[in-house]
Amino acid sequence: MSSSFTFYFRDAFKRRPLFLYFRGSVFPRVLVPVVIFAVYSAVFVFFASLGLAPLLHVSLVPILTIVTGLLVSLRANSSYDRWWEGRKLWSSLTANIRSFSRVLWYSIEREADGDDVDDVTDVMNLLVAFAFAIKHHLRGEDGYQYSDLTDRLPRGYLAVIENRRNKRVDKERRGRRDTNRFDNLPLEILTLLFNYSSMFKQHGKLDPGIFNHLSALTHSMTEQLSSFERILTAPIPFAFMIHLRQMIVLYCVSLPPQLYTQTGWYCIPITAIAAFTFFGVDAIGKEIENPFGYDANDLPVDKFCNDLLSELGVFESKELNPQEWKKKNS
Repeated sequence: MSSSFTFYFRDAFKRRPLFLYFRGSVFPRVLVPVVIFAVYSAVFVFFASLGLAPLLHVSLVPILTIVTGLLVSLRANSSYDRWWEGRKLWSSLTANIRSFSRVLWYSIEREADGDDVDDVTDVMNLLVAFAFAIKHHLRGEDGYQYSDLTDRLPRGYLAVIENRRNKRVDKERRGRRDTNRFDNLPLEILTLLFNYSSMFKQHGKLDPGIFNHLSALTHSMTEQLSSFERILTAPIPFAFMIHLRQMIVLYCVSLPPQLYTQTGWYCIPITAIAAFTFFGVDAIGKEIENPFGYDANDLPVDKFCNDLLSELGVFESKELNPQEWKKKNS
């Protein structure tokens, strides 16, 4: 007990305090408004010291602080709920992909011929491609020509996509709009997963009960895709964002006239600290309301996808199949 406490005590002094971290913080984003309001406060104090600036009663500070604080708190909570929901969705998606791959691989591979093994491998690659496709889809990166996608899509499907792209180019050259355009790659991959499962069932390679289970997993992944899109396409109402920013500005503008009588020149750092606090929380909310991008505080989506890629590779190694152990020992 004492040794663990000593280790924790020593480690606490080795680590840099969080308030000294700048990487991952929103300090660079709020530096400009903080400087602006600090300069504004200094100018106001200068004129107030000459008796040339209007002063307000300090009783307004608590009222404005409560109202502005509630709005900022609502903004932060709404954004964090979206961030946390995105994390839960990725966890559920990972569980479904793991279950789908495990059930399919160990239910078919034992009695499958060479062609079916290739088809199962295509499905395993499609499961990984589905995760990568969602990542690009949520980041607004359309198409399939990415290093983490191209090698995991079946050749036949790539030919279909290329043929579709050529038809679009022909229509655009003729000045016609392509009304059948369809760029939701994750949804198309889900369709491929279902069609592969149906094909295995029709060929007698997949038990009907297992097929129903895989169909349920496909349906669950479809719901998760829709939930991802809901987070992406339903931002916080713009009117709320405008009003919040206006309230923060008005609050910071009203501080020097209210605080000068009691604090004098100290209202300059007080105003700067208030601006840093409220603009900082607002900046954090803006950064995490879409948790799938490239910001420092967004979800590590690339890591989630790469972890899935590594995990699914274990199935193909046959290290976890008891039948392979018996073959080696016989």
